[in-house]
Amino acid sequence: MKHILLLPLIILNGISMQCLAADKSDTVDFSDPSKVVQEIFTAAKSKNTTRLSSLCDPTGKNDGDTKDICAVNPKHKKWESFLKWFSKGKLKGDAVITGERAKVPFFFGPTGKKTEEMNLVKRDNKWYLSSF
Repeated sequence: MKHILLLPLIILNGISMQCLAADKSDTVDFSDPSKVVQEIFTAAKSKNTTRLSSLCDPTGKNDGDTKDICAVNPKHKKWESFLKWFSKGKLKGDAVITGERAKVPFFFGPTGKKTEEMNLVKRDNKWYLSSF
């Protein structure tokens, strides 16, 4: 009888551990501007855009290009363009941080060879997309 009562607890514990692991992998690391930019490429490669909406400056002071990145999803009018320009993207070097601002160099474009810089802003100790 004891074993029968313990089985639901063991199953629930296993489910709880899986949920905790899923939550951890679904979290953006806002402590590093390069990791925030990497989220864009990861989303384009995986076609999973669930985290993109959290990348933009929460004050709304970011530019239109970054607003489009944060809003894109498979039903968005710029979806195909997003995939074309960011699915081959990768970081080009280290972030340059100056106070509450950061610049992250990266490669993107249809061939993944075009260079660009993403500008980020720090709000409440978290880095967010600002412009590019």
